[in-house]
Amino acid sequence: MGNLLIAEPTLSDAASVTATNASGTAPAFNLQTMQPKEILEITNVSGTKTITWDLGAGASYDFFALLFTNLTASATWTIQTDDNSGFLSPTTVLASTTFRAPGQNVFGITRAHGFYKHASTLTEQYARMQLVDGSNPDGVMRIGRGYVVPAWRVDGDYGLIAGFVDEAPFEETPHGERIHLQREPIPKIQIPLSLDGASAWNTLQANLHLLFLRRGASRDVIVITDPEDTGHSGRLVHYGTLQQQLAYSYDAFQVYRSTLEVRGLI
Repeated sequence: MGNLLIAEPTLSDAASVTATNASGTAPAFNLQTMQPKEILEITNVSGTKTITWDLGAGASYDFFALLFTNLTASATWTIQTDDNSGFLSPTTVLASTTFRAPGQNVFGITRAHGFYKHASTLTEQYARMQLVDGSNPDGVMRIGRGYVVPAWRVDGDYGLIAGFVDEAPFEETPHGERIHLQREPIPKIQIPLSLDGASAWNTLQANLHLLFLRRGASRDVIVITDPEDTGHSGRLVHYGTLQQQLAYSYDAFQVYRSTLEVRGLI
């Protein structure tokens, strides 16, 4: 099936996060709550706005994401890191580039995500996201979730099932008419995984086993089914919780299999 990117927010959820012009009723630490409707709101869009993460000494990370935003198709972001909180000599790991991941520049988008996977591990204590979206018609920037974390790459097996759940309730009238309460469908995906080879056991223990242990079925994760897809990767961001079956099987010598099932929170 191809390349998967899997991340969970233990590192950045323990960080100290601040943002310029953050609303008092929608502060920066809302980026660390798993419900995307609890937002950071930056109260104006003029100039460059920054979100700064203090990840603590000894941090190791390579993945950045801001999810469920109202940032427009013309929005850009820059990511810098430094061991000094004043960013006296910052390293730019992502130069100013379009914020929205591909596939989201369509009318009526409600899930504008941006993510970036760095090619190597970063260890600087501070990470800074700089956002520019001066033409945003809302006059504010809204962001529902943030990650600055290590991510894990793995090849998915054939048999992926992707789609939506729509459990909108309805009433049936005495005349047989159905009246639906309309809701936005909730994304859902099932991804078979297969790990094999001499390093498979160590990979499984260091990544999949810890993912199950840390997140269970009640804490959030990100799974991106093809992060290099230049036309659709923004729509392939799956944010939600793992479902209850958290297990892997030992199918043959140095062959292990599992299935990730992620259901969106909204």
